[in-house]
Amino acid sequence: LSAKDNISIVKNKKSGNLANHLLWLLIIATFLLCLNYIIWGSFYFKCIFKSLTGYECPTCGMQRAIVSLFSGDFISGFWHNPYLTLMLPYFASLIITSLFNGALAKRAKKILYHTLTITTLVIIMIAWWVIRNLPIWKDFVEMQITSM
Repeated sequence: LSAKDNISIVKNKKSGNLANHLLWLLIIATFLLCLNYIIWGSFYFKCIFKSLTGYECPTCGMQRAIVSLFSGDFISGFWHNPYLTLMLPYFASLIITSLFNGALAKRAKKILYHTLTITTLVIIMIAWWVIRNLPIWKDFVEMQITSM
């Protein structure tokens, strides 16, 4: 095999591994949720960051959002964590493109893994982290959820 073929094989293995890693992450998360339920009687984990600092992390509300989304309550799911709810199509795209190696998947991977894409998502996440800890945001979201 040529060096170019070896690089192609390594890239294909890396992209295929993403789907495997996400699947294992899902399995581990499911196991931990069940373990948490057995020990504490609740499926919901307490956020370590929030417990230590009193501030919400970017993923606070993720469990409630996912439960709401799977229950068909999309509006409530969105308000529990708008950032992660809007990121679900990106995560789904990562999983789907890691399963395929066609020309369309390769073009999509270039966009999904591009430095500009990742940098933009990190900046949006940091902005979300700041905004969600502002008192006005908490009041607004509480008003949205209680009005449902």
